[in-house]
Amino acid sequence: MSAPRSLVRKLHAAELLHLREVLAEQQAQIEALQAEVQDLQRSLSWADSRADMFHDALNDAVEARPCLSIGLSTSGQLGLLQ
Repeated sequence: MSAPRSLVRKLHAAELLHLREVLAEQQAQIEALQAEVQDLQRSLSWADSRADMFHDALNDAVEARPCLSIGLSTSGQLGLLQ
């Protein structure tokens, strides 16, 4: 009966090795995704900051000239109208 036990041990060892390989691959994927999330968060923060800056500048321009209003051109550019 030692042959079946030996075979079972070998199968368990192979299965354990395979699971360790899968775990290492998944850990690498998790780390890559975490780095991507951090990059996206930085990009989002930058874009949000620029949007706030643009909004503040536009509000300042409108306050400086209350007779003007904000308009959008057909090409999608935002501007002040008289």
